Amino acid sequence: MIKSRLLILLFLLLMSLPLASVSLANTQDCQDGCSSLQAYGLSADEILAYVQPTFERPAVDYNLMNDRRYMRVNGIMEVFDAPNGNFVRMQNAGYNYVTALGEQDGWVRINNNEWVRKDILEDSNGFLSSFSGIFLDGEFPKYPVAWSLNNVYPSKVPGGSPVESNGLTRRYTLLTIYASVMIDGWEWYQIGVDKWMVQTHVGKVSPLDRPAEIDTQRWISIDLFEQVVIVFDGTQPIFATLIASGLPQWQTREGMYHIYFRKSRDDMTGGVVGDDYYLIEEVHGRCILTKDVPFMGHIGTMDSDSAAVMAVSICRSPMPIGSIAGSQKNLSRLSRPMSKKAVPPCGFIIVRPTAK
Repeated sequence: MIKSRLLILLFLLLMSLPLASVSLANTQDCQDGCSSLQAYGLSADEILAYVQPTFERPAVDYNLMNDRRYMRVNGIMEVFDAPNGNFVRMQNAGYNYVTALGEQDGWVRINNNEWVRKDILEDSNGFLSSFSGIFLDGEFPKYPVAWSLNNVYPSKVPGGSPVESNGLTRRYTLLTIYASVMIDGWEWYQIGVDKWMVQTHVGKVSPLDRPAEIDTQRWISIDLFEQVVIVFDGTQPIFATLIASGLPQWQTREGMYHIYFRKSRDDMTGGVVGDDYYLIEEVHGRCILTKDVPFMGHIGTMDSDSAAVMAVSICRSPMPIGSIAGSQKNLSRLSRPMSKKAVPPCGFIIVRPTAK
C-alpha cells in the first residue's frame, strides 16, 4: 500500500513539472495578462495566415560603390609633390580617409601632384556594405517591419534566453513584428511562431505622421533610436533603410532642417585637431534622391542661412563613406545647386531623438 501511494505521488509530481515550467515562462515581468501561452502575441494560426508583403529593393551598382579606392590614414600624413619629392603639406592625425588615384614604388597619389607613403595607408573598400532598403509604395504594411542588426537566435518567449533550435536570424534579415511585450523597460518583438527578439537587436520602421512644421512635398524622417530612415512624398512613405548616424564625438543633431542643395561628391572635414578631427575625401552624393537612386553616400542638410549642419551615412558599415545603392541615372531634382540668390527649400529632414 505504501509503495502504491509513493508511486501515485511520484506520478503526480512528474505530471506537475511541465505545468510549472509553463507557468514560469509566462509570469515574467511583462504586460498584464501574460499568465498563459496565448495571453500575449499572435497565435500560430494568425501568424501563418498572414500574407507577407513583397517589397521591391533598389539595385546595387557595385561599379559605383568601387569607383574610388578609399584608404584610412594612420597617424599624421606628410604630403609630397612626387615619390621621394619635395614636402608640400602635413595632414593632422584624426579620423581620416583619402582616395587613392595611383601607386608607384611604395607611394600613393591622392591628388594631382600630391603623394604620400603607402605604409601609413590602409585599404578600406573591403568594408563597404551592399545593404539596401525597401520601397514602401505609399503605405506602411499591416504589421511593422524591421531589420535584424545582429546574428541572433530568437527566444521562445519574451524575456527568455536565445534558443538555437529556433534557427539563426542573420544580420540584415527583414522581419515582421506581430506584437510586442515590455519587459524590464525593453520591448520584446514577436517575429514568428514562438520567436521573440529584444528591440536592441532590430532596427524598426516606425510609422510617423507628417509633422505640421514640414513645408515641402518631400521629406525624410531620421530615427536615431532605431537607426532607420524613412523617405516620404507628402503623407506617403516611399522608401526605408538602415543608417549609421554620427559617432559619439560627431553626433547627428536632433531637430528639423530644410534641404537646399545637392553635391555629387564633397570632402567632409571638421572637429578639433588633437581631439575629434576628421577628414573624409570625396564623400559620394551628399543628397536626397528619388526611386532611381533612393540614397547615395550621405545626406547633407542645411538650415536657412548656414553651412551643412550634419551628415548621416546611409548604410551600416564600419567606415563612414557608406554603401552606394542604385545607379547614377535620373538623379532627383529634389535638391538644387546653391546660388547667391535665395531659393526655396526643396526638401525637409526631421531628426528624431536617440531615446524613447
